[in-house]
Amino acid sequence: MNIKKTIIIVIISVIISVSLSLLVDSVEYKLPEFAIKFDGIYNEVVTNESISSLPVYEIDAVMNDGIYKDYYRYHGIRLKELLNLYEIKDYNNITFRSEGRLQVTFLKEEINDDVFLIFDVDGFQFEEDDPVGLLAVDYNLRYSITDVVSLMFD
Repeated sequence: MNIKKTIIIVIISVIISVSLSLLVDSVEYKLPEFAIKFDGIYNEVVTNESISSLPVYEIDAVMNDGIYKDYYRYHGIRLKELLNLYEIKDYNNITFRSEGRLQVTFLKEEINDDVFLIFDVDGFQFEEDDPVGLLAVDYNLRYSITDVVSLMFD
């Protein structure tokens, strides 16, 4: 009986792992030209050329506002991988600032594999002046901003 339970658990785990990996896949993608400023305790300028070694992911996500479900496909990089590339480890939070007044702050522990800097939605790239967006698809952190210009580290 225990062997049957173990086999069933292993099969379910494999199915769940495969299903999740289908939602986010690494793909070939030509990054648009951009520059994002890091402010605060880290001062850097991140460009498309400086992150060309990072994998770009295709993300299928559902935006659910409680009334409607909208299905989108994004291309972007994981924020955690960007932070690792720049060796950014010592901070308490990150504030994403948009061209307008919108800003969103994440605590360090909220930065997970579901937080992306994105470059397009459904194949349409963002405006040339502001080609980078923020997408957080974690169930607790549902944010999407389409014109990120800086990240403030505290």
